[in-house]
Amino acid sequence: MRLDVQWGGSTGEGWRIAGVGQTHVVAQFHALSAIAGDALVRAFIGVPQKPDWLSDSESARRWFRALKELGGAFQYRQMFHELDENGNKAGTVHTGGIDNIVEVAANLCLTLHRSLPLCSESNNVEGQTRVTNINFNNSQVGFLNSGQIQNVESIAVNVSQLQDSGSNNIAEAIKQLTQAVTASQELQDTDKTIVLEQLEELSKQAVLAPEQRAKSGVLKAIAMGIPTTLAAAGSCAEAWSRWGPVILDFFTR
Repeated sequence: MRLDVQWGGSTGEGWRIAGVGQTHVVAQFHALSAIAGDALVRAFIGVPQKPDWLSDSESARRWFRALKELGGAFQYRQMFHELDENGNKAGTVHTGGIDNIVEVAANLCLTLHRSLPLCSESNNVEGQTRVTNINFNNSQVGFLNSGQIQNVESIAVNVSQLQDSGSNNIAEAIKQLTQAVTASQELQDTDKTIVLEQLEELSKQAVLAPEQRAKSGVLKAIAMGIPTTLAAAGSCAEAWSRWGPVILDFFTR
């Protein structure tokens, strides 16, 4: 699998994941790149001189640009000229790319972790630990389809916002349940999708101000649908018994 890019000319900058036929693999890598792009912003907090690509508004493209600048494997390829209607040169288009992109991305993650580690930080609020991200390893990624990975990506962003606003209990509850679901080999794929979609919606609602949220009865109905689906998965059911009351309390208080 490789990452191709072209820039300049009338089309501007464009990235494409290529070299693999399975669309779900492309979607998975793109979703993980978006998570990595969001993590980059947190990793560079406190760094006085930040690279210009860090300000890119699109998370996945932020990671792609980091791979280009920091991955050490980018290769420049063809350059060609655009012509206007009169046959005159109107702009120059550059192309390039990175081969073996999965390996390059993994190596860059390790390099960045050594220099800019993302660690949990104690915030001394009710003994809670700072929630920085939702962790799931490569084997767990293999259990998820592209839609589920996108759900986890969205949940991770919302969990981070909840922590930043001081809502540590609900952030931790959603984080722990999400990790239990992503790690589960007992849940059917359709059930896993249902629960991750429910957790994503609850995380979105939790970020909103109370007056902007859906009615409490609606939110309670969404939350109460989770244990019904998780009942057949022992580890997930146990996670709900621990963290479910925290979610219900948050939305019904």
